[in-house]
Amino acid sequence: MKRRVFDIIQIGSREDTLSRGFDILLVIMIMVNFLILFLLTFECMQPFKALLETIEAVTVLFFICEYVLRIWTSGYLFPDRSASGAALGYILSADGIIMLLTILPFFFLSGFVVFRMLRVVRIFRLFRINTDFDSLNVIKAV
Repeated sequence: MKRRVFDIIQIGSREDTLSRGFDILLVIMIMVNFLILFLLTFECMQPFKALLETIEAVTVLFFICEYVLRIWTSGYLFPDRSASGAALGYILSADGIIMLLTILPFFFLSGFVVFRMLRVVRIFRLFRINTDFDSLNVIKAV
């Protein structure tokens, strides 16, 4: 089961429907989170603030689950390390640090838009999906 979860959350291939579905869901969550972050900067969106913050919380919860799953399956990413060494390897990797920095501001720095903008960095993840298919096709498919 752990190996299958790893295969699903890693950038998938066209043949693996579940993995490709996860990639598309991830793209949607990143775009929705970015859109909400953008919309919350406008004063005219204040009547919808509670709804937007609820949707933002759902997307951050998704990112937290993804982060935990990536740590849990990090042994397949770093097969030459022990379980704790692999987990630490992922946490200290560029992807792990970016993911952590996109999650933590939601809880601790909600007033600091600069830190919340780190979520924009996750958009670069869209371009990593380019392994088996063009990033623009992913966005078009979404």
